Amino acid sequence: MPSPQFQLSTGQRIRKALCVQVGEDAGNELVDLIDALIDRVEHLERGKVDVMPIVPTGKSLKVSRSRASDAHLS
Repeated sequence: MPSPQFQLSTGQRIRKALCVQVGEDAGNELVDLIDALIDRVEHLERGKVDVMPIVPTGKSLKVSRSRASDAHLS
């Protein structure tokens, strides 16, 4: 059985259910949109890399700045 990441797609049952609920044209359009979004997410995940920050985050910088200003004012 293929891994779950390769099973992402809207099947015929989903397409048929959407077409019954919202109409043939709208259901097909929704399924096409969902399939395009799935393809885009899979593409982004394939190209994803881990990023290690080399500078402190904004929160840490604010703490450092406030400590420096408090020390300067004292």
